[in-house]
Amino acid sequence: MSPGPPTPRPPAVIFDMDGTLIDSEPLYLAVESGICDRYGKDIRPLLPELLGRTARDCAVLTLERLGITQLTVDEYLAEREAALLAIMPSVQLLPGVDRLVRHLHAAGVPIAVATSSPGDLFAAKSSRHGPFFALFGAIVHADMVAAGKPAPDLFLEAARRLGVSPVGCVAVEDAPAGVVSAKAAGMVAVALPNEAVGRPSYVAAGADVFLDQIDEMPLKQLGLPTWGEEGPSLAAVPNGRVREEAELAGARK
Repeated sequence: MSPGPPTPRPPAVIFDMDGTLIDSEPLYLAVESGICDRYGKDIRPLLPELLGRTARDCAVLTLERLGITQLTVDEYLAEREAALLAIMPSVQLLPGVDRLVRHLHAAGVPIAVATSSPGDLFAAKSSRHGPFFALFGAIVHADMVAAGKPAPDLFLEAARRLGVSPVGCVAVEDAPAGVVSAKAAGMVAVALPNEAVGRPSYVAAGADVFLDQIDEMPLKQLGLPTWGEEGPSLAAVPNGRVREEAELAGARK
């Protein structure tokens, strides 16, 4: 009896980090608000534009939009980074993250992180979660690529390091800029909408799937091993839009 065709390799899953894997967005807001408040400025209206972008892009946008002339971009970045490096070792994983990542890892699905954070900040954020981040086959941060999100570089590099085609990957993001980046890389984009942004921004960015919580991901629909499945799924992720049939109850705005 001749052997059957080989089992297709399951799609890789590439995760953003901030607001997707770890609960760091409130810490960013506390640090950045602390700087801007000194000059009588409120950074919160800028959050939809800041999410997912590199530190320098965020600094330029913040100072220009808020009209803060007392600081240069480099001065703002230095103060911001010092505060973030001090506070980020306390950051926690978001609900459902550990369960999903360990499930995918046990099922043999290639997984990676593609984060806009620079290397030193990634090290601070991951310092208490070494065994968790050791599950990933690749970790790509902003220092490793020429352009950050919404350019596709981070996701493309993560796929390259995993040894998979980007077209076969599922990207998980909490920022519209990250969704744009994932789609530009040819990936299926799963969005975890941030409450401060609003769902229309993710629709406009091209998100394919919307979730309330990361472990609600429709695994079978995406061609991934389902809960309790010990081996890789035989289904392939289509190079097209995947939508859930119904809105998830209590979806984030």
